[in-house]
Amino acid sequence: MKLLIISHTPHYRKEEQVVGWGSTIREIDHLARIFTDVTHLAPLYQGTAPDSSLPYTNPKVRFAPVGPAGGNSLLAKMSYLWQIPDWIAKMRVEINKADAIKLRCPGGISLVGWLVYCLLGKRKPCWVKYAGN
Repeated sequence: MKLLIISHTPHYRKEEQVVGWGSTIREIDHLARIFTDVTHLAPLYQGTAPDSSLPYTNPKVRFAPVGPAGGNSLLAKMSYLWQIPDWIAKMRVEINKADAIKLRCPGGISLVGWLVYCLLGKRKPCWVKYAGN
């Protein structure tokens, strides 16, 4: 069974590896023991990864990068306008490949993922995880 996870978890490149927030990465590595494939669709940022970042260790996990959006300034908030079309296109492809979907909230990308899931009319198992719950 193939799982798609859509989240706002920031990812970075560090020494030829993709890394993300440690606790989320550990959770996804754990989920990969249950599923045949796990795809994590999340933003890839430029810059230095925080010290809390870890690489995936389970080979069944595939990272599907999308552009980041949002921030503190008005211009940064407007970046959603040009990122959402790309997110939707990538989500459509990945949702069609998946057998189950997990949305990690809160985050704009999770809301877009829910809307795409609903609009596609797919009747696949889907669960929503909010913050640390």
